[in-house]
Amino acid sequence: MKTKGFAVTKNSPMTLIKPWLSIKETAVYLGTTEGAIRNQIWRGQLKSYKHLGRTLLKRSEIDLLIEASAKGGFYGN
Repeated sequence: MKTKGFAVTKNSPMTLIKPWLSIKETAVYLGTTEGAIRNQIWRGQLKSYKHLGRTLLKRSEIDLLIEASAKGGFYGN
């Protein structure tokens, strides 16, 4: 997936470091589907924000969840 000439994939050296990600960008970043991201938002597992009609997620919050998951805890457990 490309956005304005920059790759959005997590492992690419050309990754554009964006503080906000769309649902689609979040799915690519986490290696999952858009439906899975929407389900996690609906369940309250991921926090999302609305801006100009778009659903956005903060990259920093997603990164914190990844770190917590790597350490054995998730969602504050």
